[in-house]
Amino acid sequence: MKKIYPFLGLTVMAVPCIGVGLTQAGGNPAAAIAPASLSSPYRTQTIPCPVALPLETEGKTMTCGLLTVPENYQQPNGRQVEITYARFHSTSLSPLPDPVFYLEGGPGGSSVSHLDVYSQVVFAPHRQTRDVVLFDQRGTQFSSSLGCAPTAFALDTMGDEFDQYVNKLADHNPLTNDRTIAQYAVCAQVLQKHGFDLSQFNTPNSARDTVNLAAALGYKQINLYGISYGTYLAMAIARDYPTVVRSVILDSTATPHINKYTEAGRRGVTPVVNLLQDCAADLACNQAYPNLQDRLNALLEKLAQQPIPLAEVETVTPAGEATPAGEATPTETSITLQSFADNVPGWLNTRPIFAGYLPLMIAELEQGTTTTYEQALSGQLFQSDPQPEGLPVIEHYRKLATNFEIKAQDLLKQRATTAQASRPSAQWVNQVKTQLQTLPEAEQNLAIANFYGAGYDADRGRDRDTLLTLIAEIFPTQPIQPLQAELQAMAEAEIRHIYELLTDNINQVSAVDQDGTMTGMNISFDCREHVSWSSQADIDAVNRSLPLPLLAQPSYGENLEFLATCQHWPVTPADPRERQVVTISVPTLVMQGRYDAQTTTDRGKRAMEWLSNGTYVEFPSLGHGVTLNPCGKDIGIAFINRPEIAPNTSCTAALNPQFVLPPALSQ
Repeated sequence: MKKIYPFLGLTVMAVPCIGVGLTQAGGNPAAAIAPASLSSPYRTQTIPCPVALPLETEGKTMTCGLLTVPENYQQPNGRQVEITYARFHSTSLSPLPDPVFYLEGGPGGSSVSHLDVYSQVVFAPHRQTRDVVLFDQRGTQFSSSLGCAPTAFALDTMGDEFDQYVNKLADHNPLTNDRTIAQYAVCAQVLQKHGFDLSQFNTPNSARDTVNLAAALGYKQINLYGISYGTYLAMAIARDYPTVVRSVILDSTATPHINKYTEAGRRGVTPVVNLLQDCAADLACNQAYPNLQDRLNALLEKLAQQPIPLAEVETVTPAGEATPAGEATPTETSITLQSFADNVPGWLNTRPIFAGYLPLMIAELEQGTTTTYEQALSGQLFQSDPQPEGLPVIEHYRKLATNFEIKAQDLLKQRATTAQASRPSAQWVNQVKTQLQTLPEAEQNLAIANFYGAGYDADRGRDRDTLLTLIAEIFPTQPIQPLQAELQAMAEAEIRHIYELLTDNINQVSAVDQDGTMTGMNISFDCREHVSWSSQADIDAVNRSLPLPLLAQPSYGENLEFLATCQHWPVTPADPRERQVVTISVPTLVMQGRYDAQTTTDRGKRAMEWLSNGTYVEFPSLGHGVTLNPCGKDIGIAFINRPEIAPNTSCTAALNPQFVLPPALSQ
């Protein structure tokens, strides 16, 4: 008997159409840049927040809601998308009228997933003077999500039959002999069958959504705070709706006129070159490690020919984090060109302490010594220094108070999490999951895949009727009346939350859509706004021009994979006007980590080409996202409070790397 996946809209043996190219995609052409406007015909509705917020009181200190807008603004009465937002009210009794609007990165990232961190850590100082608004952009986790995890999960259960589909793709395009690309090709078909017009999940529409949300909430002007892709979106909003924007902060900048794939090789090269320049500018470092760039080039060429053996090392992530529970800890037995080029920029990007050790590491590896490299690989290098014994009394009580505060916050978080788990939607999902475990083993994977694919059923909405049909399909011989009755009694907000929970559940067990980033949204943006004007020849030309070209190698395969993916992802290429340099006069602060390996310093500097009223600030030793650093946070606060005045940036001097000298010189 063949397995049937209703949400895929096909049986295992049915192969979706292939070879959909960018120029063959249907849908409307990219909309022309819309005129600036503050009015909005769209209204909001309040909903229960979809995540636990332990230190907030819904309806008093903050409010969650929905803004419903057209998927295609040229068809206002057509398919609609829902934008989930959270409005954190200012703690001031006399708040300023212009809020901070936070724009998440990705693209495809979810800010709603991390509301507790953003509200209490990142933007708490801003709430002292004004409201803070966060929202999930269209296509992300809580806003008409374009997820691929359910498709990937279902395809993984197909076995040999899915392998046949992979081979069919490879027959049409040699680059697509890859299961991941094949999964994305099917995902595109699933999303289309569900009714999405993938071309409409783009930056111009997200910019318009932002302005409509601001107007619907009653704001006349807003301050934009973007990180990573959020900076790209912020620049589009400031360009298209300048009267709406009071100020802009760009943290780790991605600019519309720089192609992220053509320039991808710089991600591994630029932070390392910046570090080498910093060493050369430091008298002691330069004397200890002269001609470091030439020496590193020679080392990379050597690694390309002959890897350096390692003792078997259990690795951590580039961020220095342990392997997640339940996963095998990876090991490395040698340093190859690939592993060096993967690891070193990643460590610079995420671990500020590493910058001081890189010159020493290069010198050691020249001699075949792997001590520092192994310490970084295992995470030992990144461990905090132990607290000294015999703390003064005042420090003892300060630490004690901090511990009490942490315990109090943990209790509040546990209480908020329990409240979320008590919602009718959460209880219903858990009941279905329990009943799934009673099915015969041969039927479980199919039933689980269909359960998590409910939000993507072909020609079915994300509504109550779809769920009623679903449980009848996955439990054809079991009693389902209690589940049906509970569904019928639920409020619409709880029905909507069921789909949110299904997305969150599948994301936790899938390698696709991890950390709340919706892969379908990410691919739709990249194929429409970058891959459509990139090519392998362009990528090769940039890589050849780089000062450390071998460090660009890891990005090369990734780029080719995306070029292949976009052959199967039906979107209309972006209007070229979207990437033309246009002068933005809104006061703008560009904050850039010097060792950022995702959006490199050259992007931040080139963003200034758009800005007639811009200030560029570079942060030594820091990588992607400087907002969490106290210096970056305070500079951002000062700027939004007085955007007409260049902020005091003297705190950046304390971030300069402390280079570690060879043992013989440091004694």
